[in-house]
Amino acid sequence: MPDVLEVIDPDVPNIEYFWELAESDREPSPKLIELMESYGGQAAYEVYSADISARQGTLKWPTISWLEVAYSTTTRVGLIVWNSGVPADAGSEIPKQAIAGWPDCDSPEHAIKRQQEKLAEDGKPPIVGITKCFDGEELHYRVLGHEQPEEARQ
Repeated sequence: MPDVLEVIDPDVPNIEYFWELAESDREPSPKLIELMESYGGQAAYEVYSADISARQGTLKWPTISWLEVAYSTTTRVGLIVWNSGVPADAGSEIPKQAIAGWPDCDSPEHAIKRQQEKLAEDGKPPIVGITKCFDGEELHYRVLGHEQPEEARQ
């Protein structure tokens, strides 16, 4: 399989990220467990997760990132943990996780929609996935389609 950078144009901002939330069969991350305990306890929540994929035109590829959402039908709280998938020892500036919580949600998808709206309102990129890419033999972790120019990364 060729490196994703050989078949897409990473500088064109038409890369879409997508996922399909489903009841999770994986163990919640320690961060999601901590959030659930802070907001009513684990028993109050149903946990959903989804791997994040990307596409540019007709080309699709998996990223190494995933989402976890804990949703309580009784309190209508949605707790979100975005996991980058980047190993802690990779020396990357990409954070391991990002968290958000939203009250008054109708569903786990509604919590994600509210987070996406907040990111757009703040002028930040939407929820994205991290792609493993190679530059020759060197491994890089990149947010394709939403990267800042080199001079703005300081």
